[in-house]
Amino acid sequence: MHRSSLGFMVAAIAPVLLFPVEVHANVISIFNQKLLMHLFAGNAVIGLIEGALIARVFKIKAGKIILLMIAANYFSTWAGALGLSWLGSRFESPLARLVTLDTLQLFIWSLILAAFVGSVVLEWPFCMIAMWRTPSRLSRSLFACALAQVVSYALVLVLNPPFGHFSGSPGTEPRVSVAPVASFADAPNTFVYFISAADGDLCRIRPDGSSRARVAGLPMRHPDMKLFAKPTADPASWSLCLEKQYGWDEYPSGDCVDTGVTVRGFTPPERDRDPYEVGRKLGKRATDFRPEDQRLTNVFTASLGDTWLGVEASETRGADQPIHLQFDRLILRWDTRNATVLPSGQIVYQLGSQLVLLDANQRKIGLIALGRGPVLFVDELLTSRSAPASGPATSAPAGQSSSRPR
Repeated sequence: MHRSSLGFMVAAIAPVLLFPVEVHANVISIFNQKLLMHLFAGNAVIGLIEGALIARVFKIKAGKIILLMIAANYFSTWAGALGLSWLGSRFESPLARLVTLDTLQLFIWSLILAAFVGSVVLEWPFCMIAMWRTPSRLSRSLFACALAQVVSYALVLVLNPPFGHFSGSPGTEPRVSVAPVASFADAPNTFVYFISAADGDLCRIRPDGSSRARVAGLPMRHPDMKLFAKPTADPASWSLCLEKQYGWDEYPSGDCVDTGVTVRGFTPPERDRDPYEVGRKLGKRATDFRPEDQRLTNVFTASLGDTWLGVEASETRGADQPIHLQFDRLILRWDTRNATVLPSGQIVYQLGSQLVLLDANQRKIGLIALGRGPVLFVDELLTSRSAPASGPATSAPAGQSSSRPR
């Protein structure tokens, strides 16, 4: 029986080593967005490995313990998924303030530790049933369960760590590392205007995280608002307005609240404001500062207001390996919105309640500030850029904003 249990273990591990797809189990399964695959396949594989290991080490019948450990893995995964989903919905606001790109790895390690303890607690009764007629069944079954979790968690973390990349398997998707924006930002003469997540005021900041300043208080506060640059009679001036973050099936109402702030500079028009145009594409195209002949990549967010951002080769020009960034866990959901491509090709966008900077070529992403609804302005205009419909733009210093009486 022990020889057959070893055969079970080899048969279970071999496909995982030869084909390193994402196979998670236990409570740790919930850390990956492809949850259904893990629920219906990954748990059976890991349960088989754990059961065969316990049978081998503790000299018990393999058939019973393997079946019980498979059942234990399904039970712990569903219990963990429901528990974290409840926690995520109940503590959504505190988590949005506490967990950022800078603290993400520490947060995930804390979740992994909590998941390990949860797996031991939830799966221990199944081990105890299998070892009910053995001496010292309480201590032996607890040790057996903990040993099984150490092996299975180590296997999952080595083959497919739930951090260091945002989507797909590490073997097939490029890794994107978190770095301070000041170390890689390439956005001279650029300002990001945004709604502060802390107090709801209108603020501005450079993409490298410097020169942050409060611009004005806003006439209204709502978590689902964004900034919109509205052309004025002066083609070099833009009126900053507030408008609702419209969904994939909604037309922008055209109703916006004037903030009383005018910015001189250049910003491209927002693209894909027609939901039917968005529906015919992979997603909503980013606002783009680059001239048409320099757009080597297409950058877009999900048309459903989902949690991913894509950077892919354009139809006519080649580019590096595509990136699909996603972070979607049951306890954290960071929606991706309001993407803007800078003249350098770097991308500023909203990730949850964060403003982040992505360099697709360097595979780096960093936190600029906590906020939402960004609009970007540059103060040096290129003649090859398209001007807004209101008329040709002229050079003017971005960041020179003025509040006018309402």
